[in-house]
Amino acid sequence: MSKIYKALARAEAEREGAPADSETPQSDILTPPRHARRSGSPHLEIPERREEYEKLKVMLTLEATRSDLKSVMLVSALAGEGVSTVTLGLAAAMAEVARQGVLVIDLNSANPILSDRLGIDPEIGLGELLVKDGTRADAIIESPVPHLFVLGRGRLDADLSQPSSLAMFEEMVRGMRADFDHVIIDGGALATSPDSLLVASKVDGVILVVQAERTGSETVRDASNQLRMAGANLLGAVLNRRREYLPGFLARKL
Repeated sequence: MSKIYKALARAEAEREGAPADSETPQSDILTPPRHARRSGSPHLEIPERREEYEKLKVMLTLEATRSDLKSVMLVSALAGEGVSTVTLGLAAAMAEVARQGVLVIDLNSANPILSDRLGIDPEIGLGELLVKDGTRADAIIESPVPHLFVLGRGRLDADLSQPSSLAMFEEMVRGMRADFDHVIIDGGALATSPDSLLVASKVDGVILVVQAERTGSETVRDASNQLRMAGANLLGAVLNRRREYLPGFLARKL
């Protein structure tokens, strides 16, 4: 197990008393570009369930061999289902084998916590880029996790309901696809971050995060239909915060 994940395991253990609807990690499941810079001290809050993220990474890698899959957005139907946790876990796993690096973009308007979880405090982010009040060199920051870069929300609100802003976002992601191995977007919950529906057709694929034993099948079905109607390439769902009631060796025999 790498030193990164050992440090993250300790951080996760210290937060076991957090409320169930928070975005705390409870998930189940190169050479830096010239425009990136490092900021802040290590404050690694990424989930320890490394094997689950490795499986998800392999699935995405296999899909990428069949299609040009480089930009992926993760969303949930409801708030508090762990989208940010899964985003960071997946991004950290993919960064370990990235040559150009992995970029995570915080599109979670209701709970933008990616930068905080990685211990960085960007003054310029997505909002500033969309109004041309900053450059990518200022906005994209190298995180303490090797080969993992972050584009946070910034100080200004990113209003993607404006056609010009949405077009600029699409162009920006297209350019970043060339600079990074993968672009992974935290889209938050559809219920609280509706901009994610506008972005759904602008990325190569969308993954739906579902909290086990909390989110009903009808809610998941409605969210899937919303994404498909928005033109998303829905890759599938990730079951988050699953609890095992049977011993592993017995569950594998059923």
